[in-house]
Amino acid sequence: MRCLYCNELMNVQDNDYMGNREYSRLYVCLNDESRSIYEDWTDDKGRPIPRKNKWWNPKDNEKDSEAP
Repeated sequence: MRCLYCNELMNVQDNDYMGNREYSRLYVCLNDESRSIYEDWTDDKGRPIPRKNKWWNPKDNEKDSEAP
């Protein structure tokens, strides 16, 4: 998988059971500057749940926290 922000490879970190027969798998960008995270949701049969998938970019959060 490739990062949305920098196109670097991403590393799989977890595949956790989240209840209600759903699993969340985290991918972390290998680029230290981007550090983005992608959360990929599937059901108990491995089918994707696209409405729950999310991207996080810590750089965006840092900018928000520094704003007055």
